[in-house]
Amino acid sequence: MTKGSKIIILFACFCQSLLAFSQLSEGDPYKGDAFQAFRQKDYEQALILFSKVIAHDASDFETFYNRGVCYSKLHQYDKAIKDYNKVLENDPTNYDALLNRGIAYYRMSNNLSALQDFNKALATDFHDNNAFINRAIVWTALQKYDNAISDLDSALAMQPRDFSAFFNKGTIYLTTRSFAAAIVCFDAAINIDSTNANAYYFRGVTNYENKNTVAACKDFEKALEYGNPDAEKELKEKCK
Repeated sequence: MTKGSKIIILFACFCQSLLAFSQLSEGDPYKGDAFQAFRQKDYEQALILFSKVIAHDASDFETFYNRGVCYSKLHQYDKAIKDYNKVLENDPTNYDALLNRGIAYYRMSNNLSALQDFNKALATDFHDNNAFINRAIVWTALQKYDNAISDLDSALAMQPRDFSAFFNKGTIYLTTRSFAAAIVCFDAAINIDSTNANAYYFRGVTNYENKNTVAACKDFEKALEYGNPDAEKELKEKCK
């Protein structure tokens, strides 16, 4: 692979939405404000308000989950895991908590724990392609590329136009130097999202590695147009 071309991965979903909450009672006056703050992407304020709800009722596992999502959004994964643990102590097969804890473990480079959570999530609900894509990402980190491709194919069988599944397949094929297969995947990703800078960039990297400089330079131009800053360096070095 070209030096300096850093592979990125796309999760099917970084965090699930907050769990829906029941009609507010007099005991949880902060919950509605917490949801409003979350919708406005004020995750720090939402976290503070969810913490106040928990201080009033430590058995509100729904709110532990929601606070965990806030911690995840703020990249405080160790604290997010503790909140997801609370949920799973009460409900060991909670799909959302398993999926999000798996992502948090991955973000902390704990790939084996992440893999265990995605396995459990799939055992709970194997009809959701998100867990297949996220498990594929962990397989990729573990260099188990055949397993990753199999999971991504399962995801695409359920959602044939899933951008992240095609994109991640493309990056695996690029990593394993299966350039023709990588280009097919990046083509499909671009067909789904024709303004995605990363898809153009990595198709450009693939084309360059495959000795197709003309196509690579066109892709780098598109990648730069749509906002990938690394494409400018590629254009200067490879498209003189």
